[in-house]
Amino acid sequence: MGIPAVVCRGSSRRIDAALAPIISVIRTVPVMSVILLAMIWFQTDGVPIFVCFLMVFPIITANVRQGVDGVDPGLLGMGTSYNLSRTQILMNITIPSVVPYVLAGLRASVGVAWKSVIAAEVLSQPIRAIGTGLQFAQMNLETAEVMAWTVAAIILSWISEKVLDLLVKKLKWRPA
Repeated sequence: MGIPAVVCRGSSRRIDAALAPIISVIRTVPVMSVILLAMIWFQTDGVPIFVCFLMVFPIITANVRQGVDGVDPGLLGMGTSYNLSRTQILMNITIPSVVPYVLAGLRASVGVAWKSVIAAEVLSQPIRAIGTGLQFAQMNLETAEVMAWTVAAIILSWISEKVLDLLVKKLKWRPA
């Protein structure tokens, strides 16, 4: 969703002006407020997904926006002077320039996603969730179990980062 939002923002100054404050508000709203509102609005299983989306969206959007803004104007001018089509400029200049920013946003988002999902699970208590296990262990004063759930969350986050790294290596961007 972050990439289409940036495309919309980049295509029109009015859309950019409308979306910028919304993204700023999303970025600054406390995670706990988002969780509590989501618990009012959604069923238990939907709360972690919604919270994750709202916490990750501004990170991806900001990184992609920075990448789009950082495309070398000289390269764009060169593409225009060689009569490249908009599609060719997009595929051969813009996207390769933006990919590192997208990847940086994805890497930054992995940890935030896990933290926000687990925090939402602690409060919303979906069945078979790390946050639910953490909450029950805490209520029963099971320190070892809290530590075990924490280690499980760390391992899953680490695995997620490694899977992302493997995908990046396997799906390296190749200009058309």
